[in-house]
Amino acid sequence: MNKLSYTLGGIEVVSQCAETQKTNKFWTLIYVRSGAGICMLEGRLQGFSDGDLFIIPPRLSYSFVSDDLGEEYNENVQASIMRFSESWLDALLSVFRSCSKVVLRLKEMKSAMSVNGTKWLKVSSLMAELTTSLQQEQPEKILQILDAFSTETDIYPMSRTTDYDDADIAEKVVRIKTYLDCHILNKITLEDISSYTGMNRTYFCLFFKKHFGSSLTDYINSKRVDMAAHRLKDRRGCISEIAHECGFPTVTYFNRIFRKYRGVTPSEYRKSL
Repeated sequence: MNKLSYTLGGIEVVSQCAETQKTNKFWTLIYVRSGAGICMLEGRLQGFSDGDLFIIPPRLSYSFVSDDLGEEYNENVQASIMRFSESWLDALLSVFRSCSKVVLRLKEMKSAMSVNGTKWLKVSSLMAELTTSLQQEQPEKILQILDAFSTETDIYPMSRTTDYDDADIAEKVVRIKTYLDCHILNKITLEDISSYTGMNRTYFCLFFKKHFGSSLTDYINSKRVDMAAHRLKDRRGCISEIAHECGFPTVTYFNRIFRKYRGVTPSEYRKSL
């Protein structure tokens, strides 16, 4: 994890790569430099993509990686995070009285907010410059970033996933199941299936998790393991043949996934029958 730390008016400031905060005690400013995916924000899934900029107040926990989410949800995400505590803000105020307006605005913030428009352009540029600027230049950039939050302009509550009516949901669920049934033995990519259902990657991931109760990867692997278990019961073919027939790219991966869902390796499962 790359870290950048320095002191401003006797107050330590740390800017670092994205990480999960199960118990968030800070105001957290996140700038997604590249990548796309989903974070868990107070138990709610929230999509994000490169260039997104949002601020999360204290007590709102967030996670970029969850045990409930599959690998496809977050791909090569690189994000810069700046965190500051309430005591930091109080100390900042004692040193710079002109910061009273921005400190008040931040302390009044109750929900996660996204930054857009000209404010996004200013803050995102400053966040990007933090990791490359000279140490003596960093305090001024921090103050400029904070000053951007002194007004409400271009700051909005983070949006939720688009809602669909019941008929549309049922139709999409059927289309997804049909696609998976027809392609379960082939390579299934997130791009292909989301395009087939008329949703972008982020919304598809959110929709699938909500209406299928698992990630796309877990759903596919579970179906393939069930198929493999049936073939093992029939004692047809060797382990490598069954792995290939059921859509697993390698025997090693087949063994690992089978053990995950059945608690034993394919060979142990066959012997136990």
